[in-house]
Amino acid sequence: METDTAPQMVTTLHGPLTVGDRVDGHLAEVGADGARLALADGRTVSIALSEIAGEGAAELGELVSAFVVRVDSGGEIWVSRAKGSAALLLLLNARDHDHSVEGRVVAQGPRGLEIDLGGGIFAICPPGEIGSDVDNPGHLVGQTIQFKVKDVSESKVILSRKDAAQSTSRDAAGAEAQAEEAADVRRRLRPGAIMAGRITRIREFGAFVDLGGGVEGLIHLSELAHERVGSAKDVVQPGQAVEVQVLKVDYDAHKGERISLSLKALTKSAWDRLTGELKEGAQLSGKVTRVEPFGAFVELSPGVSGLIHVSALGGKRHAPPGELLKPDDEVQVEILGIDQEKRRISLKRVPSTAEVAERRAAQAEMREKKKAEARLAREEAHKKPHERLKPGDVVDGTVDRIEPYGFFLQLKGGGRGMVHVSEMGAAPEGVDAHKPVAEQFPKGTKVKVAVLEIDAEHRIRLSRAAVADLEKGTTPEAYLKHKSQHELEEKLLRSASKPLNPAAPRRARPEGRVGAPPKASVKASGEAKPAASAASDRPARRERPPKQRPVGLGTEKWKPEKSGGLGTLGDLLKAKLQQRKN
Repeated sequence: METDTAPQMVTTLHGPLTVGDRVDGHLAEVGADGARLALADGRTVSIALSEIAGEGAAELGELVSAFVVRVDSGGEIWVSRAKGSAALLLLLNARDHDHSVEGRVVAQGPRGLEIDLGGGIFAICPPGEIGSDVDNPGHLVGQTIQFKVKDVSESKVILSRKDAAQSTSRDAAGAEAQAEEAADVRRRLRPGAIMAGRITRIREFGAFVDLGGGVEGLIHLSELAHERVGSAKDVVQPGQAVEVQVLKVDYDAHKGERISLSLKALTKSAWDRLTGELKEGAQLSGKVTRVEPFGAFVELSPGVSGLIHVSALGGKRHAPPGELLKPDDEVQVEILGIDQEKRRISLKRVPSTAEVAERRAAQAEMREKKKAEARLAREEAHKKPHERLKPGDVVDGTVDRIEPYGFFLQLKGGGRGMVHVSEMGAAPEGVDAHKPVAEQFPKGTKVKVAVLEIDAEHRIRLSRAAVADLEKGTTPEAYLKHKSQHELEEKLLRSASKPLNPAAPRRARPEGRVGAPPKASVKASGEAKPAASAASDRPARRERPPKQRPVGLGTEKWKPEKSGGLGTLGDLLKAKLQQRKN
Protein backbone atom coordinates (compact mmCIF):
# COMPACT_ATOMS: atom_id res chain seq x y z
CA MET A 1 0.00 0.00 0.00
CA GLU A 2 1.45 3.34 -1.02
CA THR A 3 0.78 5.71 1.85
CA ASP A 4 2.11 8.90 3.28
CA THR A 5 0.74 9.11 6.78
CA ALA A 6 2.29 12.41 7.80
CA PRO A 7 4.42 9.98 9.66
CA GLN A 8 5.17 10.01 13.34
CA MET A 9 8.94 10.57 13.26
CA VAL A 10 11.11 8.32 15.43
CA THR A 11 14.47 9.94 16.03
CA THR A 12 17.01 7.26 16.83
CA LEU A 13 20.75 7.24 17.16
CA HIS A 14 21.04 6.43 13.47
CA GLY A 15 18.17 8.51 12.05
CA PRO A 16 14.36 8.40 11.68
CA LEU A 17 12.05 5.54 10.75
CA THR A 18 8.65 6.20 9.13
CA VAL A 19 5.43 4.23 9.60
CA GLY A 20 5.04 2.20 6.39
CA ASP A 21 8.77 1.88 5.72
CA ARG A 22 10.09 -1.50 4.71
CA VAL A 23 12.87 -2.91 6.89
CA ASP A 24 15.06 -6.00 6.60
CA GLY A 25 16.51 -7.61 9.70
CA HIS A 26 17.76 -10.88 11.13
CA LEU A 27 15.65 -12.68 13.71
CA ALA A 28 17.66 -12.09 16.91
CA GLU A 29 15.35 -13.07 19.76
CA VAL A 30 12.10 -14.96 20.35
CA GLY A 31 10.22 -14.63 23.63
CA ALA A 32 6.81 -15.25 25.15
CA ASP A 33 5.61 -11.70 24.36
CA GLY A 34 7.03 -11.41 20.84
CA ALA A 35 10.16 -11.48 18.74
CA ARG A 36 12.93 -8.99 17.89
CA LEU A 37 14.58 -8.24 14.55
CA ALA A 38 18.11 -6.80 14.43
CA LEU A 39 18.49 -4.28 11.61
CA ALA A 40 21.72 -3.73 9.72
CA ASP A 41 22.34 -0.35 11.40
CA GLY A 42 22.16 -1.85 14.90
CA ARG A 43 18.56 -1.00 15.76
CA THR A 44 16.02 -3.58 16.90
CA VAL A 45 12.28 -3.71 16.14
CA SER A 46 9.44 -5.86 17.49
CA ILE A 47 7.23 -8.26 15.55
CA ALA A 48 4.25 -10.37 16.68
CA LEU A 49 5.08 -13.92 17.70
CA SER A 50 2.29 -15.28 15.46
CA GLU A 51 4.09 -13.92 12.38
CA ILE A 52 7.27 -15.82 13.34
CA ALA A 53 5.76 -19.12 14.55
CA GLY A 54 2.97 -19.44 11.96
CA GLU A 55 3.16 -20.43 8.32
CA GLY A 56 6.58 -19.63 6.91
CA ALA A 57 8.08 -19.71 10.39
CA ALA A 58 11.52 -18.10 10.69
CA GLU A 59 14.55 -19.41 12.54
CA LEU A 60 17.07 -17.46 14.59
CA GLY A 61 19.45 -15.61 12.30
CA GLU A 62 17.11 -15.75 9.29
CA LEU A 63 16.63 -12.55 7.28
CA VAL A 64 13.05 -11.23 7.56
CA SER A 65 11.42 -8.43 5.51
CA ALA A 66 8.66 -6.42 7.18
CA PHE A 67 6.88 -3.04 7.25
CA VAL A 68 6.70 -0.50 10.05
CA VAL A 69 3.10 -0.50 11.27
CA ARG A 70 3.19 1.19 14.68
CA VAL A 71 5.35 3.37 16.89
CA ASP A 72 4.56 3.39 20.62
CA SER A 73 4.79 6.52 22.75
CA GLY A 74 7.88 5.06 24.43
CA GLY A 75 9.60 4.72 21.06
CA GLU A 76 9.02 1.00 20.54
CA ILE A 77 8.73 0.17 16.81
CA TRP A 78 6.46 -2.66 15.60
CA VAL A 79 6.62 -4.27 12.17
CA SER A 80 4.54 -6.80 10.18
CA ARG A 81 5.60 -9.33 7.52
CA ALA A 82 2.30 -9.50 5.57
CA LYS A 83 1.63 -6.65 3.12
CA GLY A 84 -2.17 -6.83 3.52
CA SER A 85 -1.97 -7.10 7.28
CA ALA A 86 0.51 -4.30 7.29
CA ALA A 87 -1.92 -2.13 5.30
CA LEU A 88 -4.77 -2.73 7.73
CA LEU A 89 -2.50 -2.12 10.69
CA LEU A 90 -1.30 1.08 9.05
CA LEU A 91 -4.86 2.27 8.62
CA LEU A 92 -5.72 1.47 12.21
CA ASN A 93 -2.58 3.27 13.34
CA ALA A 94 -3.49 6.28 11.18
CA ARG A 95 -7.02 6.37 12.64
CA ASP A 96 -5.83 6.10 16.25
CA HIS A 97 -3.14 8.74 15.86
CA ASP A 98 -5.09 11.06 13.51
CA HIS A 99 -2.60 10.56 10.70
CA SER A 100 -3.36 11.11 7.02
CA VAL A 101 -3.25 8.43 4.35
CA GLU A 102 -2.84 8.87 0.63
CA GLY A 103 -5.05 7.26 -1.99
CA ARG A 104 -6.01 7.59 -5.69
CA VAL A 105 -9.60 8.39 -6.62
CA VAL A 106 -10.68 5.77 -9.17
CA ALA A 107 -14.45 6.46 -9.49
CA GLN A 108 -17.31 8.69 -8.38
CA GLY A 109 -20.80 7.32 -7.67
CA PRO A 110 -23.86 7.65 -5.43
CA ARG A 111 -21.91 6.38 -2.41
CA GLY A 112 -19.23 8.99 -2.96
CA LEU A 113 -15.63 8.60 -4.09
CA GLU A 114 -13.99 5.21 -4.51
CA ILE A 115 -10.29 5.33 -3.47
CA ASP A 116 -7.56 2.78 -4.18
CA LEU A 117 -5.23 2.68 -1.19
CA GLY A 118 -2.96 0.05 -2.77
CA GLY A 119 -2.23 -3.50 -1.70
CA GLY A 120 -5.70 -4.53 -2.90
CA ILE A 121 -7.51 -2.32 -0.38
CA PHE A 122 -10.26 0.07 -1.56
CA ALA A 123 -12.04 2.70 0.50
CA ILE A 124 -15.10 4.96 0.26
CA CYS A 125 -15.22 8.69 0.89
CA PRO A 126 -18.98 9.49 1.43
CA PRO A 127 -20.41 12.71 -0.11
CA GLY A 128 -20.61 14.35 3.30
CA GLU A 129 -16.84 13.81 3.76
CA ILE A 130 -15.76 15.16 0.33
CA GLY A 131 -15.64 18.79 1.40
CA SER A 132 -16.00 21.94 -0.75
CA ASP A 133 -16.19 19.99 -4.04
CA VAL A 134 -19.16 17.92 -2.97
CA ASP A 135 -21.39 19.38 -5.74
CA ASN A 136 -18.99 18.49 -8.56
CA PRO A 137 -16.58 15.80 -7.33
CA GLY A 138 -16.05 14.21 -10.74
CA HIS A 139 -12.93 16.28 -11.43
CA LEU A 140 -11.20 14.47 -8.52
CA VAL A 141 -11.19 11.13 -10.34
CA GLY A 142 -7.64 10.13 -11.16
CA GLN A 143 -6.08 12.42 -8.53
CA THR A 144 -4.04 11.27 -5.53
CA ILE A 145 -5.41 12.97 -2.44
CA GLN A 146 -4.81 13.01 1.34
CA PHE A 147 -7.60 11.54 3.51
CA LYS A 148 -8.27 10.97 7.17
CA VAL A 149 -9.35 7.50 8.26
CA LYS A 150 -12.82 7.50 9.80
CA ASP A 151 -13.48 3.78 10.14
CA VAL A 152 -11.59 0.54 9.39
CA SER A 153 -12.82 -3.04 9.20
CA GLU A 154 -12.08 -6.05 7.06
CA SER A 155 -15.16 -5.32 4.89
CA LYS A 156 -14.88 -1.56 4.43
CA VAL A 157 -12.69 1.48 4.99
CA ILE A 158 -14.31 4.93 5.35
CA LEU A 159 -12.18 8.01 4.60
CA SER A 160 -12.70 11.79 4.94
CA ARG A 161 -11.24 14.38 2.55
CA LYS A 162 -12.81 17.25 4.54
CA ASP A 163 -11.00 16.31 7.80
CA ALA A 164 -7.73 15.90 5.94
CA ALA A 165 -8.00 19.45 4.53
CA GLN A 166 -8.65 20.90 7.98
CA SER A 167 -5.78 18.84 9.46
CA THR A 168 -3.47 20.03 6.71
CA SER A 169 -4.16 23.65 7.66
CA ARG A 170 -3.53 22.87 11.31
CA ASP A 171 -0.46 20.83 10.49
CA ALA A 172 0.94 23.63 8.39
CA ALA A 173 0.47 26.09 11.23
CA GLY A 174 1.85 23.57 13.74
CA ALA A 175 4.81 22.79 11.54
CA GLU A 176 5.61 26.46 11.26
CA ALA A 177 5.39 26.91 15.02
CA GLN A 178 7.47 23.79 15.58
CA ALA A 179 10.14 25.03 13.18
CA GLU A 180 10.32 28.36 15.04
CA GLU A 181 10.60 26.53 18.39
CA ALA A 182 13.33 24.25 17.03
CA ALA A 183 15.27 27.28 15.75
CA ASP A 184 15.05 28.88 19.20
CA VAL A 185 16.26 25.69 20.89
CA ARG A 186 19.23 25.41 18.56
CA ARG A 187 20.18 29.05 19.19
CA ARG A 188 20.41 28.26 22.92
CA LEU A 189 22.29 24.98 22.44
CA ARG A 190 25.85 25.27 23.70
CA PRO A 191 28.01 23.23 26.14
CA GLY A 192 27.09 24.12 29.71
CA ALA A 193 23.61 25.42 28.88
CA ILE A 194 20.80 24.29 31.18
CA MET A 195 17.60 23.34 29.35
CA ALA A 196 14.21 21.87 30.17
CA GLY A 197 12.86 18.84 28.35
CA ARG A 198 10.76 15.72 28.51
CA ILE A 199 11.82 12.07 28.34
CA THR A 200 10.55 10.62 25.06
CA ARG A 201 11.94 7.08 25.09
CA ILE A 202 14.39 4.86 26.92
CA ARG A 203 17.04 2.58 25.49
CA GLU A 204 19.69 0.27 26.91
CA PHE A 205 22.37 2.93 26.55
CA GLY A 206 20.38 5.86 28.00
CA ALA A 207 17.30 8.08 27.62
CA PHE A 208 16.24 10.54 24.87
CA VAL A 209 14.97 14.00 25.79
CA ASP A 210 12.78 16.30 23.66
CA LEU A 211 14.19 19.80 24.20
CA GLY A 212 11.38 21.41 22.16
CA GLY A 213 10.50 21.80 18.50
CA GLY A 214 11.39 18.16 17.84
CA VAL A 215 15.04 18.66 18.85
CA GLU A 216 16.17 15.62 20.79
CA GLY A 217 19.25 14.92 22.87
CA LEU A 218 20.61 11.82 24.61
CA ILE A 219 21.40 11.36 28.30
CA HIS A 220 23.91 8.52 28.34
CA LEU A 221 23.59 5.89 31.06
CA SER A 222 26.73 7.20 32.77
CA GLU A 223 25.25 10.72 32.95
CA LEU A 224 21.95 9.80 34.58
CA ALA A 225 23.26 9.66 38.17
CA HIS A 226 26.46 9.88 40.18
CA GLU A 227 26.00 6.30 41.33
CA ARG A 228 26.29 3.30 39.07
CA VAL A 229 23.05 2.82 37.08
CA GLY A 230 22.07 -0.57 35.73
CA SER A 231 19.07 0.60 33.67
CA ALA A 232 17.78 4.06 32.69
CA LYS A 233 14.31 2.99 33.86
CA ASP A 234 15.66 3.03 37.43
CA VAL A 235 16.14 6.81 37.15
CA VAL A 236 13.65 8.26 34.60
CA GLN A 237 10.42 7.27 32.86
CA PRO A 238 8.91 8.23 29.45
CA GLY A 239 7.00 11.53 29.67
CA GLN A 240 8.89 12.72 32.73
CA ALA A 241 9.89 16.40 32.74
CA VAL A 242 13.60 16.89 33.43
CA GLU A 243 16.17 19.67 33.58
CA VAL A 244 19.47 18.80 31.89
CA GLN A 245 22.82 20.36 31.09
CA VAL A 246 24.22 20.34 27.56
CA LEU A 247 27.60 18.56 27.41
CA LYS A 248 28.34 18.54 23.68
CA VAL A 249 26.67 19.31 20.33
CA ASP A 250 27.92 17.48 17.21
CA TYR A 251 26.78 17.66 13.60
CA ASP A 252 27.52 14.66 11.42
CA ALA A 253 26.75 14.42 7.71
CA HIS A 254 25.59 10.82 8.05
CA LYS A 255 24.24 10.62 11.59
CA GLY A 256 22.81 14.11 11.74
CA GLU A 257 22.56 16.22 14.84
CA ARG A 258 23.81 14.63 18.07
CA ILE A 259 23.28 16.38 21.40
CA SER A 260 24.84 14.93 24.57
CA LEU A 261 23.06 15.81 27.80
CA SER A 262 23.66 15.20 31.50
CA LEU A 263 21.19 14.83 34.32
CA LYS A 264 23.71 14.26 37.11
CA ALA A 265 25.61 17.47 36.37
CA LEU A 266 22.77 19.48 37.94
CA THR A 267 22.50 17.36 41.08
CA LYS A 268 24.85 17.04 44.01
CA SER A 269 26.55 13.70 44.21
CA ALA A 270 26.05 11.53 47.25
CA TRP A 271 29.71 12.23 48.06
CA ASP A 272 29.18 16.01 48.03
CA ARG A 273 25.97 15.75 50.04
CA LEU A 274 27.40 13.46 52.71
CA THR A 275 30.98 14.68 53.07
CA GLY A 276 29.71 18.22 53.63
CA GLU A 277 28.15 16.95 56.84
CA LEU A 278 30.90 14.59 57.98
CA LYS A 279 33.90 15.51 60.10
CA GLU A 280 36.90 13.64 61.42
CA GLY A 281 36.11 11.89 64.70
CA ALA A 282 32.42 11.48 63.90
CA GLN A 283 30.90 8.08 64.60
CA LEU A 284 28.20 6.49 62.45
CA SER A 285 27.02 3.07 61.35
CA GLY A 286 27.40 1.43 57.97
CA LYS A 287 27.13 -1.88 56.13
CA VAL A 288 30.13 -3.97 55.08
CA THR A 289 30.11 -4.35 51.29
CA ARG A 290 33.44 -6.06 50.62
CA VAL A 291 36.21 -7.69 52.66
CA GLU A 292 39.78 -7.79 51.36
CA PRO A 293 43.09 -8.96 52.92
CA PHE A 294 44.04 -5.32 53.54
CA GLY A 295 40.75 -4.30 55.16
CA ALA A 296 36.97 -3.94 54.75
CA PHE A 297 34.86 -1.50 52.71
CA VAL A 298 31.84 -0.02 54.51
CA GLU A 299 28.94 1.77 52.78
CA LEU A 300 28.07 4.87 54.82
CA SER A 301 25.35 6.05 52.41
CA PRO A 302 24.24 4.96 48.92
CA GLY A 303 27.18 5.77 46.67
CA VAL A 304 29.60 6.66 49.51
CA SER A 305 31.94 4.06 51.04
CA GLY A 306 34.97 4.14 53.29
CA LEU A 307 37.80 1.73 54.09
CA ILE A 308 38.65 0.22 57.46
CA HIS A 309 42.30 -0.72 57.14
CA VAL A 310 43.34 -4.00 58.70
CA SER A 311 45.32 -2.05 61.31
CA ALA A 312 42.14 -0.22 62.40
CA LEU A 313 39.87 -3.24 62.77
CA GLY A 314 40.60 -3.47 66.47
CA GLY A 315 40.60 -7.27 66.62
CA LYS A 316 43.24 -9.82 67.49
CA ARG A 317 46.72 -8.98 66.33
CA HIS A 318 47.54 -10.36 62.88
CA ALA A 319 43.98 -11.76 62.58
CA PRO A 320 42.67 -11.56 58.95
CA PRO A 321 39.72 -9.17 58.38
CA GLY A 322 37.48 -12.10 57.39
CA GLU A 323 37.52 -13.35 61.00
CA LEU A 324 36.04 -10.09 62.29
CA LEU A 325 33.70 -8.88 59.53
CA LYS A 326 31.54 -10.42 56.83
CA PRO A 327 29.70 -8.80 53.88
CA ASP A 328 26.33 -7.25 54.92
CA ASP A 329 27.43 -6.93 58.56
CA GLU A 330 26.29 -3.74 60.31
CA VAL A 331 29.28 -2.07 61.92
CA GLN A 332 29.90 1.07 63.97
CA VAL A 333 32.80 3.16 62.63
CA GLU A 334 34.70 6.33 63.41
CA ILE A 335 35.99 8.68 60.66
CA LEU A 336 39.78 8.99 60.77
CA GLY A 337 40.21 11.16 57.66
CA ILE A 338 38.51 12.47 54.49
CA ASP A 339 40.46 12.97 51.26
CA GLN A 340 38.26 15.25 49.12
CA GLU A 341 40.61 15.17 46.12
CA LYS A 342 40.79 11.38 45.90
CA ARG A 343 37.30 10.92 47.36
CA ARG A 344 38.43 8.50 50.03
CA ILE A 345 37.32 8.07 53.62
CA SER A 346 39.49 6.31 56.20
CA LEU A 347 37.55 4.56 58.94
CA LYS A 348 38.20 2.85 62.24
CA ARG A 349 35.98 0.12 63.64
CA VAL A 350 34.37 0.96 66.97
CA PRO A 351 34.05 -2.26 68.99
CA SER A 352 30.74 -3.08 70.62
CA THR A 353 30.16 -2.93 74.39
CA ALA A 354 30.41 -6.70 74.64
CA GLU A 355 33.72 -6.68 72.76
CA VAL A 356 35.10 -3.96 75.05
CA ALA A 357 34.10 -5.94 78.16
CA GLU A 358 35.60 -9.12 76.73
CA ARG A 359 38.82 -7.33 75.78
CA ARG A 360 39.16 -5.79 79.24
CA ALA A 361 38.63 -9.17 80.86
CA ALA A 362 41.28 -10.70 78.59
CA GLN A 363 43.71 -7.88 79.39
CA ALA A 364 43.13 -8.35 83.12
CA GLU A 365 43.70 -12.08 82.76
CA MET A 366 46.91 -11.41 80.83
CA ARG A 367 48.16 -9.03 83.54
CA GLU A 368 47.50 -11.63 86.24
CA LYS A 369 49.28 -14.25 84.17
CA LYS A 370 52.33 -12.02 83.75
CA LYS A 371 52.39 -11.29 87.48
CA ALA A 372 52.26 -15.02 88.24
CA GLU A 373 55.07 -15.69 85.77
CA ALA A 374 57.20 -12.92 87.27
CA ARG A 375 56.57 -14.25 90.78
CA LEU A 376 57.51 -17.76 89.69
CA ALA A 377 60.65 -16.41 88.00
CA ARG A 378 61.68 -14.65 91.21
CA GLU A 379 61.11 -17.82 93.20
CA GLU A 380 63.14 -19.82 90.68
CA ALA A 381 65.94 -17.25 90.85
CA HIS A 382 66.20 -17.69 94.63
CA LYS A 383 66.34 -21.47 94.40
CA LYS A 384 69.68 -23.25 94.71
CA PRO A 385 70.89 -25.16 91.66
CA HIS A 386 70.12 -28.60 93.17
CA GLU A 387 66.59 -27.36 93.94
CA ARG A 388 66.04 -25.80 90.52
CA LEU A 389 67.44 -28.63 88.43
CA LYS A 390 66.46 -32.27 88.20
CA PRO A 391 67.76 -35.28 86.27
CA GLY A 392 66.71 -35.08 82.66
CA ASP A 393 66.92 -31.28 82.32
CA VAL A 394 68.92 -29.93 79.39
CA VAL A 395 70.75 -26.70 80.21
CA ASP A 396 73.43 -24.43 78.79
CA GLY A 397 76.75 -23.81 80.48
CA THR A 398 80.19 -22.28 80.03
CA VAL A 399 83.47 -24.18 80.57
CA ASP A 400 85.35 -22.55 83.47
CA ARG A 401 87.73 -25.30 84.67
CA ILE A 402 89.43 -28.24 82.98
CA GLU A 403 90.83 -31.37 84.65
CA PRO A 404 92.35 -34.57 83.20
CA TYR A 405 89.15 -36.45 84.08
CA GLY A 406 86.76 -33.88 82.56
CA PHE A 407 85.71 -30.25 82.77
CA PHE A 408 83.47 -28.12 84.98
CA LEU A 409 80.70 -25.88 83.71
CA GLN A 410 79.17 -22.70 85.09
CA LEU A 411 75.47 -23.35 84.42
CA LYS A 412 73.05 -20.75 83.13
CA GLY A 413 70.96 -19.53 86.04
CA GLY A 414 73.65 -20.44 88.59
CA GLY A 415 75.38 -23.55 89.83
CA ARG A 416 78.27 -25.70 88.65
CA GLY A 417 78.48 -29.23 87.39
CA MET A 418 81.01 -31.63 85.93
CA VAL A 419 81.17 -33.47 82.64
CA HIS A 420 83.31 -36.61 82.88
CA VAL A 421 85.50 -37.54 79.91
CA SER A 422 83.24 -40.54 79.33
CA GLU A 423 80.24 -38.17 78.87
CA MET A 424 81.85 -35.63 76.55
CA GLY A 425 80.44 -37.19 73.40
CA ALA A 426 81.77 -36.45 69.93
CA ALA A 427 84.31 -33.68 69.51
CA PRO A 428 82.95 -30.30 68.38
CA GLU A 429 82.66 -29.82 64.64
CA GLY A 430 85.99 -29.00 63.06
CA VAL A 431 88.02 -30.14 66.16
CA ASP A 432 90.32 -33.15 66.16
CA ALA A 433 88.95 -35.80 68.55
CA HIS A 434 92.47 -36.90 69.51
CA LYS A 435 93.36 -33.53 71.00
CA PRO A 436 93.34 -33.06 74.78
CA VAL A 437 90.20 -31.97 76.54
CA ALA A 438 91.59 -28.49 77.13
CA GLU A 439 91.96 -28.00 73.36
CA GLN A 440 88.57 -29.51 72.49
CA PHE A 441 86.72 -27.48 75.12
CA PRO A 442 88.80 -24.44 76.10
CA LYS A 443 87.62 -22.13 78.84
CA GLY A 444 84.66 -19.98 77.83
CA THR A 445 83.21 -22.59 75.45
CA LYS A 446 79.40 -22.64 75.41
CA VAL A 447 78.16 -26.22 75.88
CA LYS A 448 74.68 -27.74 76.03
CA VAL A 449 74.52 -30.57 78.59
CA ALA A 450 72.00 -32.84 80.24
CA VAL A 451 71.65 -33.38 83.99
CA LEU A 452 72.24 -37.08 84.75
CA GLU A 453 72.36 -37.12 88.51
CA ILE A 454 72.40 -34.90 91.61
CA ASP A 455 73.93 -36.74 94.58
CA ALA A 456 73.35 -36.31 98.30
CA GLU A 457 76.08 -33.69 98.51
CA HIS A 458 74.34 -31.66 95.77
CA ARG A 459 77.01 -32.38 93.21
CA ILE A 460 75.64 -32.22 89.68
CA ARG A 461 76.72 -34.85 87.19
CA LEU A 462 76.39 -33.68 83.61
CA SER A 463 76.59 -35.31 80.19
CA ARG A 464 77.14 -33.81 76.78
CA ALA A 465 76.70 -37.17 75.05
CA ALA A 466 73.23 -37.73 76.54
CA VAL A 467 71.66 -34.48 75.26
CA ALA A 468 70.31 -35.96 72.02
CA ASP A 469 68.79 -39.01 73.77
CA LEU A 470 67.18 -36.97 76.53
CA GLU A 471 65.72 -34.46 74.07
CA LYS A 472 64.07 -37.41 72.29
CA GLY A 473 62.40 -38.47 75.55
CA THR A 474 64.87 -40.99 77.01
CA THR A 475 65.03 -40.85 80.81
CA PRO A 476 68.38 -40.46 82.60
CA GLU A 477 67.88 -43.87 84.26
CA ALA A 478 67.35 -45.58 80.90
CA TYR A 479 70.36 -43.78 79.46
CA LEU A 480 72.64 -44.82 82.36
CA LYS A 481 71.36 -48.40 82.28
CA HIS A 482 71.98 -48.69 78.57
CA LYS A 483 75.45 -47.19 78.97
CA SER A 484 76.29 -49.61 81.84
CA GLN A 485 75.22 -52.58 79.74
CA HIS A 486 77.29 -51.32 76.85
CA GLU A 487 80.38 -50.89 79.05
CA LEU A 488 79.92 -54.40 80.49
CA GLU A 489 79.66 -55.85 77.01
CA GLU A 490 82.82 -54.05 75.98
CA LYS A 491 84.66 -55.27 79.10
CA LEU A 492 83.61 -58.89 78.60
CA LEU A 493 84.52 -58.66 74.97
CA ARG A 494 88.01 -57.46 75.79
CA SER A 495 88.46 -60.24 78.41
CA ALA A 496 87.23 -62.91 76.05
CA SER A 497 89.55 -61.70 73.32
CA LYS A 498 92.82 -62.41 75.36
CA PRO A 499 94.54 -65.64 74.11
CA LEU A 500 95.01 -68.55 76.62
CA ASN A 501 97.58 -71.43 75.88
CA PRO A 502 96.93 -74.68 77.79
CA ALA A 503 100.22 -76.25 76.55
CA ALA A 504 102.46 -73.69 78.29
CA PRO A 505 104.57 -75.30 81.11
CA ARG A 506 103.66 -74.43 84.63
CA ARG A 507 106.21 -72.61 86.71
CA ALA A 508 108.06 -74.96 89.25
CA ARG A 509 107.25 -74.34 92.84
CA PRO A 510 110.14 -73.42 95.14
CA GLU A 511 111.12 -75.81 97.90
CA GLY A 512 109.72 -75.33 101.32
CA ARG A 513 106.37 -74.17 99.94
CA VAL A 514 103.29 -76.17 100.48
CA GLY A 515 103.14 -79.00 98.01
CA ALA A 516 106.93 -79.25 97.62
CA PRO A 517 108.53 -82.76 97.87
CA PRO A 518 109.40 -83.63 101.56
CA LYS A 519 113.03 -83.65 102.60
CA ALA A 520 114.60 -86.88 103.81
CA SER A 521 113.78 -87.52 107.49
CA VAL A 522 116.59 -88.45 109.91
CA LYS A 523 115.99 -91.07 112.56
CA ALA A 524 117.19 -90.71 115.98
CA SER A 525 119.83 -93.32 115.19
CA GLY A 526 121.19 -90.79 112.67
CA GLU A 527 120.38 -92.73 109.54
CA ALA A 528 118.49 -91.10 106.90
CA LYS A 529 115.52 -92.63 105.18
CA PRO A 530 114.95 -92.26 101.55
CA ALA A 531 112.41 -89.66 100.70
CA ALA A 532 110.30 -92.18 98.92
CA SER A 533 110.03 -94.37 101.95
CA ALA A 534 109.19 -91.37 104.07
CA ALA A 535 106.46 -90.46 101.70
CA SER A 536 105.22 -93.98 101.70
CA ASP A 537 104.59 -93.80 105.40
CA ARG A 538 101.77 -91.15 104.63
CA PRO A 539 98.55 -92.15 103.00
CA ALA A 540 98.66 -91.76 99.25
CA ARG A 541 96.83 -88.67 97.84
CA ARG A 542 94.21 -89.02 95.13
CA GLU A 543 95.53 -88.03 91.78
CA ARG A 544 93.47 -85.23 90.09
CA PRO A 545 93.30 -84.78 86.35
CA PRO A 546 94.88 -81.58 85.15
CA LYS A 547 92.45 -78.63 84.51
CA GLN A 548 91.65 -77.98 80.92
CA ARG A 549 91.80 -74.20 80.39
CA PRO A 550 90.25 -72.73 77.26
CA VAL A 551 92.53 -71.29 74.72
CA GLY A 552 91.97 -67.74 73.39
CA LEU A 553 88.60 -66.92 71.85
CA GLY A 554 88.58 -67.34 68.14
CA THR A 555 91.17 -70.16 68.05
CA GLU A 556 90.26 -73.39 66.41
CA LYS A 557 91.71 -75.62 69.14
CA TRP A 558 89.21 -74.62 71.78
CA LYS A 559 85.61 -75.70 71.46
CA PRO A 560 82.96 -74.70 74.00
CA GLU A 561 80.94 -77.25 75.85
CA LYS A 562 77.19 -77.57 75.35
CA SER A 563 76.64 -75.69 78.58
CA GLY A 564 77.78 -72.49 76.86
CA GLY A 565 81.00 -71.32 78.51
CA LEU A 566 82.97 -68.09 78.20
CA GLY A 567 83.81 -68.78 74.58
CA THR A 568 80.14 -68.76 73.57
CA LEU A 569 79.57 -65.51 75.50
CA GLY A 570 82.65 -63.93 73.94
CA ASP A 571 81.52 -64.86 70.46
CA LEU A 572 78.07 -63.52 71.20
CA LEU A 573 79.46 -60.23 72.49
CA LYS A 574 81.80 -59.95 69.54
CA ALA A 575 78.92 -60.46 67.10
CA LYS A 576 76.75 -58.00 68.98
CA LEU A 577 79.48 -55.35 69.04
CA GLN A 578 80.21 -55.84 65.38
CA GLN A 579 76.50 -55.51 64.58
CA ARG A 580 76.31 -52.25 66.57
CA LYS A 581 79.38 -50.84 64.81
CA ASN A 582 77.88 -51.69 61.44
